[in-house]
Amino acid sequence: MIALAALALGAPREFLVVHHGAMAASNIRALAQCATSSLLLRRGARDSTRVWLLLPDDGLTVACDGRLLVPETQPALGKTLKRVLDPSRVNPSLELPPGWTVERGAVDLSGRLTSLGVRAGAASRRSASDARDAQLLRGRMQALRPDEIALREVASLPPPPPPPLDADAREAELLRRRVEAQRARRDLPFDELAAKAAATPAARDAGAAARFLVLDDRGEALTPQLLADVTPLDSAADAPTVVALAADAFTEDEERELDALGGCRAAPSPGVALLAGHQLVLAHAALDAEARDSIF
Repeated sequence: MIALAALALGAPREFLVVHHGAMAASNIRALAQCATSSLLLRRGARDSTRVWLLLPDDGLTVACDGRLLVPETQPALGKTLKRVLDPSRVNPSLELPPGWTVERGAVDLSGRLTSLGVRAGAASRRSASDARDAQLLRGRMQALRPDEIALREVASLPPPPPPPLDADAREAELLRRRVEAQRARRDLPFDELAAKAAATPAARDAGAAARFLVLDDRGEALTPQLLADVTPLDSAADAPTVVALAADAFTEDEERELDALGGCRAAPSPGVALLAGHQLVLAHAALDAEARDSIF
């Protein structure tokens, strides 16, 4: 028999998977894969990881804490989840193994993220750098003569609108603009950038902010530099990393909630629409590498 152990590597990790639609057998298998990919290793479990499965259409939230899993139940983690999610086996009195919790009621994605330490407007190294750049730019603009400023304003006028695009080209253009908007925060007013660079006292009183990533194949590559850039300035060494992704797709309301909370769109494999479980494995790999590098 293979001995099972727990692996604690780096700060806590909170993985949230949102699923919409009916609980078909294929969807149950996909969510079970997300849970096992988040928590289980070939020989053991991830002691510092907790996975949340949010099912708004069913009014159900299922969580599993790798720290509380016992060796005897780890191999059957997928089967346990199937028993919980299968509509034909719904049993309110179902006795769950250690580490599992089930909540029934309205699913509040924004509220759940906030409870896990995500802070709207939390300053990161990237936002602080943007604020400094904006301050330098404003200083340079103030040093220019009025006629030079006028010339620059004329030069910065938007180009004429492009010709109409067909449906496929229009969708591609919208995706490109969305990625650019996520990457470039230099278009924000200086005052707003400065506010983000200096975390508000209320946010600090609420505790160190968590690092917040939204897995999206259209986002930036999930690299060590990106992880460093989006780490909140007031983040403690043991502050969690919160990772959200959709098993299929987020709704428009959920997209707005994620953007309002400042989620950084990160792609484990840019441009490749991986299965949710595979994205979680690659996200773990990036965080593991970061944790190992911080030791040496």
